[in-house]
Amino acid sequence: MNTATSQTDPVLALLTEYRAACATFNSKPEDDTEEWAQSTWRRLQPDMENAPIAQSLAGAIAALEFAEREEVDFMDSPATIAFIRSALGFLRKFDPPAPRTATRAELEAYNEWLHMERRLLAAELYPELGYDAERFVPVGTGAEELHLPQGVNWAAMPSPSTRAIPVLMAVGANFDRIRKNSDRFLSDTEAACMAGALEIAKAERGAQ
Repeated sequence: MNTATSQTDPVLALLTEYRAACATFNSKPEDDTEEWAQSTWRRLQPDMENAPIAQSLAGAIAALEFAEREEVDFMDSPATIAFIRSALGFLRKFDPPAPRTATRAELEAYNEWLHMERRLLAAELYPELGYDAERFVPVGTGAEELHLPQGVNWAAMPSPSTRAIPVLMAVGANFDRIRKNSDRFLSDTEAACMAGALEIAKAERGAQ
């Protein structure tokens, strides 16, 4: 067992103490165990029946293993239930956050990430193409049905924006930084779009 982990996780520390007591009990002569066992269990019982919430994955696993291994002796006992609750208390920290709608800044960040992710993936897959690698788009891989499933109107599928937050979270995006950059970035983007629209309008007028 990792000593640093056992020192920081109260569940591991408690189970270490419990197992040490069990080892001492098993090493004693049979006629010298009952009174010792009773006094030792009286000392440990309150802590065992009020096991603290695990503070690490190792602690949560150890708590569940204890509950499983000791269920014959502690079936439906407060100790068994307490260790199950201890493990669940830690594991519930991993519940996914409630879904939310991405902000415009987060969608722009997602768009930027997708662009660079594809460029870097293409460079990794087709190094012989150099800077032209990103121009090659595979077809028929089986992934097209994720956007265009057979027999389903594509407009009825979840939009790309619904995947922005989960993907950004999965790759470790800094949401605070995205939020702090949003005003400047969105202002620059709006100006760029306006300039682009004016150029298109000029070109259309020139073509008439």
